Amino acid sequence: MQTRLFTLLRTQFQNTSWFQRVRYEKDPKKKNRMIAIGLLMVFVFILLAGYCFAVSYGLGRLGLTQVIPGYTLTITSIVTLIFTILKTNSYLFAFPDYDLLMSLPFPVKTVISAKFLYMYGANLLFTFMVFLPMGAGYAIFARPSAVVYVIWIGTALVAPLLPMTIASALGAAIVLVGGHSRHKTGIQVLLTMLFLLGIFGASLFFQTQSTKPDFNMQLTQLGEQLSQQIHNVVPLAFWFDRAVTQSRFLPFAILCAISLIWYAVFLCLVAKYYRSINTALTTYHTKGSYHIGKMKQHSVLWALVKKEGRRFTSSVTYITNMGIGLFLTILFALVIAIVGIDKLLGAIPMSLPRQTLLCLLPFALAMPLNMCCTTCVSLSLEGKQLWIVESLPISKKTLLYGKMLFQLLLATPFCLISTLVLLISLKAPLLLSLCCLLTGCCCLCFSTVWGMWVNLLFPNFTWTNEVEVIKQSMSAGIGIFSNLLLYFVLAALCFFLGSKLPAVVILPTISLLLLLAAGALLKKIHQEDKIYGA
Repeated sequence: MQTRLFTLLRTQFQNTSWFQRVRYEKDPKKKNRMIAIGLLMVFVFILLAGYCFAVSYGLGRLGLTQVIPGYTLTITSIVTLIFTILKTNSYLFAFPDYDLLMSLPFPVKTVISAKFLYMYGANLLFTFMVFLPMGAGYAIFARPSAVVYVIWIGTALVAPLLPMTIASALGAAIVLVGGHSRHKTGIQVLLTMLFLLGIFGASLFFQTQSTKPDFNMQLTQLGEQLSQQIHNVVPLAFWFDRAVTQSRFLPFAILCAISLIWYAVFLCLVAKYYRSINTALTTYHTKGSYHIGKMKQHSVLWALVKKEGRRFTSSVTYITNMGIGLFLTILFALVIAIVGIDKLLGAIPMSLPRQTLLCLLPFALAMPLNMCCTTCVSLSLEGKQLWIVESLPISKKTLLYGKMLFQLLLATPFCLISTLVLLISLKAPLLLSLCCLLTGCCCLCFSTVWGMWVNLLFPNFTWTNEVEVIKQSMSAGIGIFSNLLLYFVLAALCFFLGSKLPAVVILPTISLLLLLAAGALLKKIHQEDKIYGA
C-alpha cells in the first residue's frame, strides 16, 4: 500500500509541480520567466515569515509571551480551514479524472489518502511558515527547554489535520445538499459563502473583543483573557498552550491523539462511502422541460462575455475562489458602515486626518476587490478545449477583450456599491467622493489588464483539475500577491503625501498613472506574436 500511495503522490506532484515545469521547459525565455517568478514567490514567503516573527516578537515585548503558542495554532487552523473548503469540492470529491483514477488497481483508501496528503503537504508549507518564525519569537523571550522545541515542531506536523478533515466533511456535505437541486451551483456557492461569513464574523468578533479590555489592568490578566478567547475559538490551543508553557508531553500527546484519531475516523468513513458519494455527485440529474424559445443574436464580443459568464457560474470552485474578494469587499464596507470607522480605528495609537482616511479608502477596497481577478486564470481555463477557441473566426484582440470585459462587468458593481456605502457613512464631500469612485474604477481597469497579461505570460492548458489553475497556478499566485502589494504601496504613498497635498490632487494623479500603465500593457498584449504565450 505504501508503494502505491507513494506512486500516486509522486504522480500528482509531477503533474502540478513548479519544479517539474521548470525542469522540462524547452523555451529559455519562458524558463527564465518562471525562475524569476519563483524567486519572487520565495521573497513573498520571506516577507510572510518576517511578519509572523514581528507579531510574535511584539507580543513578547508586551509581556504576552504565554499567548504566542495558542495564537500560532489559531492562525494556521483558520487559514487551513478556509483554503481547504474552497478546493475540496472539486479536488477530493467529484474531480474530473475520477473514473480514470478509480479504474486503477488501487484501494479506495489509498486514493483518498493520496488526495488528502497532497492537500496536507500544501497546507503544511504554510503551517511551517507561521510556526517557525513565531516559535523563534517565543524562544527569545521564554527561553524554553529542548522539550518545547520538539513539541513545537511536532504540533506543526499535526496542526493541519483537524481543520482539513472538518473542511473536507463540510465541503462534502455542501456538495451533497446542493447536488439534489436544479440550481445546485447556486446553492453550493450560497452555503459556502455563508460558512465563510461565519468564519469571518467569528474572527471579527474575536478581534473586537480583544480590543475591549481595560488597558489599565495588569498584563498578566490581559494575557489570561486573550488565552481564554483563543481557547474558545480553537479548543486544541488549550492543550498546545499547556504542553509548551509547562514543558509536558502529556498534553502534546493528547493533541496528537485527537488529530490523528479524527483523521483516521474520517478516512475510514469516507473510504467506506466514497464510491457512493461520488456516484451521487456525478450522476444525479434533475428533470426539466426544455422548449426552444426565441433565438437571439448578439455581437461577437457580447457572445464571448456570455460564454465567460456561463463558465464562471457553472463551477462552484471558480465562483467561490474568484468571488471571495468581491464578497469581502462588500462585507468590509458594511462592517465599517454599521460599526463605525472610529470604533474600528480606536485601537490605533495615532489619529488619522479625515482627508488622509478618505484618500486611503479606494486602495483599501481595491486590495480585496482585485485580489482574485478572473483574467488571471480565464485563459488557462480553456484547457484542452483551446483548439475550439482557436478555430473560431475571431481575432486574438476580440477574444481577450471578451474576457477582460466580463471581469469589468462582474467587479464594477461591487466596486461602486462598496465605495458609495463607505463615502455615505463617512459623509465625504462631493468632489472627493467623485475622485474616490474614479480611482476605484481605474484600479479595477489596471488589475483586469494586468491579470490578462500575467495569464498570457504563464498559461497552463495541460491541467486535469481546475483547482490547479484557480488556486495553484503561477498566474493566480502572481495576481493575488502583486495586486495586494501594489495597492498597499499606493496606500502608503497616499498616507505620506496626505499631509502635504490635497486628496483631490493625489487620487486623480494616481488614477491617470494607472490608466497609462493599463494602456501600455494593452499595447504589449496586441504586439504579442504568439496568441496564447505558448
